[in-house]
Amino acid sequence: MQLVRASYAERVSDIEANFELIQNISNAIGSKGSAKFPVNDTHYTITIQQQKILYSGAYLQLYNLVESTVTQLLAAVGKHSQNGINGDLTKLSEKIRNLYLKHIIPPEGNLTPEKRLEQALMLLHQAVGVSDVEIVIPRGGGGNWDYQEIDKLNRRVGVNFSLTQEALKRVQRPFRNERGSLRYIKEVRNDLGHGSISFADCGSGHTPSEFRSLIDVVKEYLEQLMNAYEHYLNTQGYLAAP
Repeated sequence: MQLVRASYAERVSDIEANFELIQNISNAIGSKGSAKFPVNDTHYTITIQQQKILYSGAYLQLYNLVESTVTQLLAAVGKHSQNGINGDLTKLSEKIRNLYLKHIIPPEGNLTPEKRLEQALMLLHQAVGVSDVEIVIPRGGGGNWDYQEIDKLNRRVGVNFSLTQEALKRVQRPFRNERGSLRYIKEVRNDLGHGSISFADCGSGHTPSEFRSLIDVVKEYLEQLMNAYEHYLNTQGYLAAP
């Protein structure tokens, strides 16, 4: 978990640095419609369009924080599971074992017959101790991580995660377009990625105070999520009940 938290802290630092820039540019622009700063004995003008683009980029940073945290939490579960069973797959909890088997041999149609046979032989070799076990927990949900998708993932892994009542209210409270914070961040990220909205349009009508609130909600949610996974790992929730 130390690596997960270190990566999280690094990304949060990037987000806070970007927010500080956005806030100061917004303050400089004020009601004038632009802000100037000296460059090579002249002045460069920052426009509202550029300000909007900075706002939209903050959404991408926030989604990156969410997805990277989820990815690294699953990697931590895989690593602890692998170290905790000493090569004996029967020691895994039913949930982790099922996830691992689906990773090794996914549903029909996802692999060619030759690749499927290769994967089945690899699983057999691991089961009888011929080769080392390497636990990988499939993520799913690529590009669509929001509160509901993460909740589904937690149930698949077996992590008991319950937000405090106040945090749950903040996460579910509509931020824009009647969407909660995490869902709106996900949808903006996908719209920008698919080109269905421009960066300038995406950043229209925002204020620094809105983003301050949004950043704080995401941080609070992810910190409680990391705490739940840390408890799961410390109590060896990935092992079968004795």
